[in-house]
Amino acid sequence: MSRPLFAALSFALVACGPPSRLNGTIRDRASLQFTEVRAQFLVDQLSIRYLDTRGAVQEPVRLTIPSALAVDGATVPLPGRGVLVEHFVVKENEQGVLAPEPPFPPVQEGELVLDEVNITQGMLIEGEFHLVFAGSLDTLNGDFAARVTLP
Repeated sequence: MSRPLFAALSFALVACGPPSRLNGTIRDRASLQFTEVRAQFLVDQLSIRYLDTRGAVQEPVRLTIPSALAVDGATVPLPGRGVLVEHFVVKENEQGVLAPEPPFPPVQEGELVLDEVNITQGMLIEGEFHLVFAGSLDTLNGDFAARVTLP
């Protein structure tokens, strides 16, 4: 690989930050495709939003936690007071009609780890989460490096 091309690729990788991912056994019952991850601070909460922006915007995963828990190095137990794990996806069913996918089941156990938190617009919030849903024992895991955007 030529030195200028290598330098350009290296810069692009650093500028974008670490990649984000979603996986787990819930993918057999729920769409987990996304194109970007955003972080939004509201008055009393932080939302980490995995978005699929191809066509109509869909939100396969939204994690919402109280702002008071959103600090560097925090480990937030799941389920937790004021912590939400939500799913908002509409898909075409067998009859060709658009219908919402079922919401995620309640969380049985897990944790959200915030490695780096910065509330300034355009800065990164980095972390990961691992959880098990009640009843089905399906899992959902993810990493994120999300830029803070306006709500």
